[in-house]
Order: sequence, then C-alpha cells, then structure tokens
Amino acid sequence: MKLRSAWRWVLALMFLTHPIGVFGDISLPSLLSSGVVLQRNTAVNLWGQADPGEVITVHTTFTDKKYRITASSAGRWIARLPTPEAGGPYTITLSGANIVTIRDVMIGDVWVCSGQSNIQMPVKPLGGYKGINNWQKELDSMSLPGVRLFNVPLRTASSPLRDSAGQWELSRPQSAATFSAIGALFARDAHLETRVPIGMIQAAWGGTRIQAWMSEPLLRRFQIPVTQSKSPAPHPPAPPPGPNEPAALYNSMISPLLPMTVKGILWYQGESNRYEPELYSKLFPAMIIDWRIRWKLDDMMFLFVQIAPYAYPNDRGETADLRQAQTEALKISNTAMVCTLDIGDAQDIHPQNKQEVARRLWAQAKYLMGESRIAANGPRAVAVHVQDHATVVVEFADTNQRLSVHGDELTGFEIAGQNGKFFPAQAWIQGRKVLLTSPEVTKPACVRYAWSAVPEASLFNQQGLPAEPFSLKVGD
Repeated sequence: MKLRSAWRWVLALMFLTHPIGVFGDISLPSLLSSGVVLQRNTAVNLWGQADPGEVITVHTTFTDKKYRITASSAGRWIARLPTPEAGGPYTITLSGANIVTIRDVMIGDVWVCSGQSNIQMPVKPLGGYKGINNWQKELDSMSLPGVRLFNVPLRTASSPLRDSAGQWELSRPQSAATFSAIGALFARDAHLETRVPIGMIQAAWGGTRIQAWMSEPLLRRFQIPVTQSKSPAPHPPAPPPGPNEPAALYNSMISPLLPMTVKGILWYQGESNRYEPELYSKLFPAMIIDWRIRWKLDDMMFLFVQIAPYAYPNDRGETADLRQAQTEALKISNTAMVCTLDIGDAQDIHPQNKQEVARRLWAQAKYLMGESRIAANGPRAVAVHVQDHATVVVEFADTNQRLSVHGDELTGFEIAGQNGKFFPAQAWIQGRKVLLTSPEVTKPACVRYAWSAVPEASLFNQQGLPAEPFSLKVGD
C-alpha cells in the first residue's frame, strides 16, 4: 500500500510539472489542424512544440518527400515546405515521439479578414446585427467544400501569444451563418470564379481602435504607452487588458497567425478612430508595413474598406477627415481601397449590403494579382488647376475611365478661396475631367468632393463605381 501511495505522488508530481500532452509529444497550433488551407505556389511554414532536441520527420502527400527538423532548446520547431499548384485533399504526417496526422489539407489561397464590427458582422442576424441583405438566400449558396473558415476567438493578451483556439470548418450554411459576412462572401466569390480552394481566417472585434491591432514595438515608435498586465509573484495574475488597450488584440489575435503564409489581408476599421484622423493617417500605413515585416511577406496584399456613410451625432468633419486619412495607405505598394459612398446607410452604422463590399474587394484583389485589366476602383482625383481665371479643372488618375453622373446633375463638389470658406460648386463632365465654378469664389484655392459624414455620391465611372472623396489644393 505504501508503494502504491508513493507512485500516486510521483504521477501527481509529473502531471503538475508536465502538462498533459507534453511528454515528448509533437503538438501543433490550432491553425495547423485537419481541414487547413495552405498557400499555393510558395513556401509555407509548419510549426509547433516537441521535446528539446527531438528530431521530427515531416511527410506530405503533395510533395511525397520527407523533411527532418530538430526542435530547439525551448522545444520549438519550424519546417518550411514548398507547395504546388492549387489542389487537394492531401495529408501531412509528423513523426517523432508520437505521430500526428493533418488530414484533408487543401492547397489554395489563404486570406485574413480583420478590423472592427463591419467586418465582424456575420451573415445572419446575431446580437445587435441585422444580418446582411437576403441573408437566407446567401446562406443557401455557402455549401462549398473548397472554402474553409477559421474564426479566431475573441481574446486579449498583454504579450504576444503563439497559439489561438479555433478550428477549420468547411463552408456550410451553419458555419458561414456566424462568420464574417465580408470574409465568407469574398471567399465564395473567389472560389466560384477561380475554383481555387480558399482559406479565410477571421480575426476581428467590434468597436476597436487601430492601436489595439498594432505591435508593441511599433506603438513605442509613436510613443503610445502599452499597459502592462503582468503581476510579479506572489501576487495573483492581473486581469487581461481590455480589447481597446494598445497591442491587446495584436498579441492575442494576430501574433498566433504570423507563421502562416497568407495571400493577403482584408481590413475594415476606422470608425473608432474618427476623432484622431491626423494620427490615423500615420498609424495605418505604419501598421501595414509592420504586419508585412512580422509576417515576413514583403508583398502581402492589403485590401481595405473606407468607412461608410453614417449620420454620426455632432459630426464636425471628423468622418471626412478619417476617410482622407485612410487614403494615405494607398501610397504603399500592393494596397487597394474600396469606396462605399453609394452603399452605406445613414441610419445604420452596419450597412447590410456586404455583398457589394466583398465583390469590390475581390475585384481589387484580381486587379492587383494581374488577373483582371478592369480598374477596380472608381475615379480618383489626383490634381486640380485653374483655367480661365475661375474655372477649376479636376483631373483623375485613370484617364481611360469614362466618367458618368448618377442623378440629374453632379453634386457634392465645393470650392474655397484663400479664406478657406467652402461654397457649393456647379460641376460638369468634360471628357475625362470635371470642371467646376462657383460665383462666390473668384480665386479658387481648394476643392473638395463628398466631404461630409453622409455625402452625396454623384460621380461614377463606367463600371458603376463611385468617385472617392477628396480634398485638394489648387496646384496639387
């Protein structure tokens, strides 16, 4: 009896000092589970934990080769494998002290959709969300075995995490119903058009500011303090940071994704930063570059959505300024923006037409990938100058786009003189340009278009895409 009791103490001590599943076992993060989609035509990472110094053999049926790697002194290991053209399903087997098999592996394109509530908003009504237009009909089109969905659970952390809970699910009406509507619709459209397997990872949290999605080193560059939620022993653990604490969501929802090779990012965020547009104009481009560095993907596509029209109470121009701040990111290569001036809802901050947002994002992706020659954005003003003393000429980036008017006349244009006071302008299309005059302004100094929280969208191109809002000085 004494011997049996002693063994119980030994076993108890082993379980206390070695968590279950650690005894030399190879372990994988949640992202590398059965049903995963790996990025095609590149090199991808497999990573996880094992005993320090353990030799791990990796065999994949898509290469039919074996790769050997050794776990580090901390027990971490990473293998980099080439991937073929799109296809599947395949199997990955990892052998060491134990054998782990990842089944139903597809090779295709992997995307991450991130930001705040408008990209977190699910397909069907849920909580405070109304659901998207015709949500039941849309769900009927979501039975797509070639589309896989992974939802990163809502969680915060005071330091970067290496793993996140979650699992890959086949796109079905049940799984798509509560997934990001924009993410699920984008994945559906991309898969149906290309027949390439699509993996969509959702990492989004409503009502969050961009600071929460930025890494701590980047925040330090902007002298933004990061709350430390670590309590030294023997004090009890400090509570996790709130979702709007700087770096809190980068640490918990982005950091675990970084070893995953992805095609690009879909980003819809900015409403919660409306009152700091000047700062946002610096933080947003810096975050894009920082994510690319930390993902080790210099050319990772970054597609984002400009915030939609909404009648914010007491708006004093912050919404228009924030939209302008978002456009600063377009100076970075391999980025694209979707304008939503014509598909918003002045009475609902969560517009229900997410289908068109997803369609425009996919059109931008195709254009950046060189798979479409059709410009995926509406008219983008790049310069204004004066002719005949008081007539202002607005020039646009793509001179091949035909301009068109939606409605009876061009509206939403304003001109200001040297005093900075804006007046409505008479506007008309002349070829590929827009001409403006205002009897109140004899010496134009600045022009702006759609410059309000809920502007009138009247200028479009031949594809039916709205012109982007702008504010430009004469001579710019």
